[in-house]
Amino acid sequence: MTKCGKAFNYLKCEYSQRGVPFRWCWLDVSENFRGGSVYIVKKTARKPGSESEDYPRERLYFNCLCVVDEEELISYVAFNLAKNSVPMDSKPYPRLKIYFYSTPHFKVIRDQFVNSIKDDWDLREMTFDDFSSQNEIGGGMDSAFAKLFVISVAFQETVPGEVFIVSDTDIVFYARCTDKILEAIENKHICISKERPDGGMNIGFMAIRNDEVTRRFWMDIHSRMQKKDVPFAQGGGREVDQGLVNALLYGNHYPDMIGSFLPDSFWNWSQGNLNRQIVMHHANCAFGIESKISQFEYVRRFMEESCSSIPASTPAQF
Repeated sequence: MTKCGKAFNYLKCEYSQRGVPFRWCWLDVSENFRGGSVYIVKKTARKPGSESEDYPRERLYFNCLCVVDEEELISYVAFNLAKNSVPMDSKPYPRLKIYFYSTPHFKVIRDQFVNSIKDDWDLREMTFDDFSSQNEIGGGMDSAFAKLFVISVAFQETVPGEVFIVSDTDIVFYARCTDKILEAIENKHICISKERPDGGMNIGFMAIRNDEVTRRFWMDIHSRMQKKDVPFAQGGGREVDQGLVNALLYGNHYPDMIGSFLPDSFWNWSQGNLNRQIVMHHANCAFGIESKISQFEYVRRFMEESCSSIPASTPAQF
């Protein structure tokens, strides 16, 4: 795995038992992560190769929830787990799980996201150190690999056939979404929000079914990104992972993947045609915290007013 063109060697892993953290360890992933597996090399709160807290900040650290033995081989990229395909019947589960990640730099955005959720979802959050780019939620390789890691954990923590949500945090919810999501994904593998009025997939908010087809698809995304084999499709946006998703699905690389868009009420700014029927606002096309907050405030004011529709491209500052 590479970061800004340089290999990094360790992941910081916080172990927990029933959600209660109890130990730390370091994982050497310089060789083994590419194959989807990592080994524990040392259980310590210190940084590898140093007795001090002074360590290279270019490394990326993950908080992970799992318990393993000292010499156990563990898989953090769970896309290749061998499980049988199951019927896509959208059978109900006690609570939909929503997976997302956050960084300290984007805490205000993260808090607004969490506080706006109207559904009784099971929140599964992974916290990362700040990325090198201040626009980490908006794209870049750090963000792309972080999202893939989140998706891999989701596959581990859900059972075959279960539907889960993967979301960015630059989102505000205005209504309950569960029924619309389950209706959209019935008899499908994946549902993705729309980038533009006429199409294009925005992976800032997705419903994914844990299934052999979807695991194979996301494993392919991960492999291509590591090899920098990243073709782009029109309308996919400039995020590297989003462009790759669009290229593979629009290019019919996965003919057995049954998917659809989420309803237009799962609204991205780039769609235009803001209206009061939206259940969600994703502040894409805004970079940095201030511009996203300004966009959130604009939409919030609009939703509180009596008018029914306005072109989303109106505020030039976005």
